Amino acid sequence: MNFFKSLLAWIAKPFYPEDPLMNITTLASVLIVGATMQLVASEAAVFESSDTAVATVDATGLVTAVAPGSVAITATSPNDVNNTSLVNLSITAAPEAVTALPVASAAPAVAPAPSRDVIQVLEGILIALGHELPACWAEAAALAKKVV
Repeated sequence: MNFFKSLLAWIAKPFYPEDPLMNITTLASVLIVGATMQLVASEAAVFESSDTAVATVDATGLVTAVAPGSVAITATSPNDVNNTSLVNLSITAAPEAVTALPVASAAPAVAPAPSRDVIQVLEGILIALGHELPACWAEAAALAKKVV
């Protein structure tokens, strides 16, 4: 008897295809509070949010992020309550807006003038290595004498 039922089911299958399963297409799995996103179901569907305090969804599948948290959006076929699809979304808080940047003091940082001893040591090193002193060296040495 089972053989005949199986044979009949096999013969009838092309004439009675299985109902397609509901699918939801989404662009993202994370939304920022205040953002919206359109969900698209593979067939006519009734949409429902698991937590309307976190996200709402309208009859067309437009999701609106309300508050931080996790939410499941379900699409159900109006013709078959067993034909459903689910998408999980995370809702995050909007980043804080930058209203002002800290500003350092208006006075530029100025390195202290080198001391006379430092200039004499550098002069000695340059001469010992066989380098000529740059043209501005005399000015730097004179400045160092005035500062110290």
